[in-house]
Amino acid sequence: MRKNVSAPPGAQLRFNSKDQDPTKIFNIALYGDDTETLKRISQEVERRLRAVDGLVAVETEDDMQRQEMNITLDREKANHYGIETQMISGAISYAIRGNQVGYFYDSNGRRSRIRIWLDENDRESINHIRKLTFEGSEGALVPLESLASLSYESGARAIRRQDRKTVMRVQGIATKEDSTELFKQVDAVMKDLELPRGYRWDKGGRYQQLQESNQTLTFTLLMIVVFIILLMGAMFESFILPFSIFLTMPLAGVGVVWTLYLTKTSFNIMASIGTIILLGVVVNNGIVLIDLITRLRSQGMERLDAIIEAGKRRFRPIWMTSLTTICGMIPMSLGDTKMIDMSYSPLGRAMMGGMLTATVLTLLVVPLFYTLFDDLRVMFFGYIRSIFQKTNTAEHRSESLEATD
Repeated sequence: MRKNVSAPPGAQLRFNSKDQDPTKIFNIALYGDDTETLKRISQEVERRLRAVDGLVAVETEDDMQRQEMNITLDREKANHYGIETQMISGAISYAIRGNQVGYFYDSNGRRSRIRIWLDENDRESINHIRKLTFEGSEGALVPLESLASLSYESGARAIRRQDRKTVMRVQGIATKEDSTELFKQVDAVMKDLELPRGYRWDKGGRYQQLQESNQTLTFTLLMIVVFIILLMGAMFESFILPFSIFLTMPLAGVGVVWTLYLTKTSFNIMASIGTIILLGVVVNNGIVLIDLITRLRSQGMERLDAIIEAGKRRFRPIWMTSLTTICGMIPMSLGDTKMIDMSYSPLGRAMMGGMLTATVLTLLVVPLFYTLFDDLRVMFFGYIRSIFQKTNTAEHRSESLEATD
């Protein structure tokens, strides 16, 4: 539409949506001291952002100005006639916007506001406002045009300042859900932008929210790993063997990545929530498998035989519990239910893909790494035991020599 529709002279063409999703608004924030300089920079930024695939309706805050009435009061004249500025501003406000003076209650007890303002014919143009009159100290009626100059001018909708700097934004509407890819494209078109000294730019609040979300996700995943290792270490009385169960987490991650890639689903907040829930679920399969292996070995069974027997016994329960979870997520992954304009489908797809991959590979990879970590545990304790034996032998020899002396 922007390419094919041209606005008539004196008019500006803007595109937006009445119910615009705030999560799809992307903006570049420019910081500096001089507003005019920021306007010039914003024009160049707007030109560059128009070349980004996935951004439409790019415009600057300078383009979003609106016509407003400017009233410049001559304070000396107002004081001469004894008219207070508050009286003038209040009268203009009441004339244009009206004023609530009370409520009306009907016979049913319903309440309606009562507002008063000038008739529409008396406020339809600036000339009518000029004819508003005020009573001076000597009783004379003084028109507003004798006390002030009135005119229409373009003005900014808002003047924003942050950290003692003026902020001007260039914003557009993102047509893609993959924010990470969009930020990469923006970095590419903005990397060689030269700014005057004291001026800078950033990718706005949406980028900061994404960074904070990634940091929170990383911290959450770290805490999940720590607590799972501590819990399994207490259960199995070993801090080496639980690492074989811990491998189910990256296996689940492989399933999440491929599922989202094949279904062309972006890794958003819902997908990250699904991944966090998934990590707490997939370790259950590894726990029940390793627990049975440990119990069978404690009963005198050889390690290889215990692994094979545990795989036979736990194959059906593991698949039953996994398939119930996967099938339960199908309606969510295929549906379009939303919460705060965010679909639940990425959560369901992430959990389905992760559970499927983790279940298939748990029965193969976990026993393999259990064997490797068990050998590592035996080697480690054997090495520690040999060190203590050498130390005890050396002490015994020194005691013998002292006794001989």
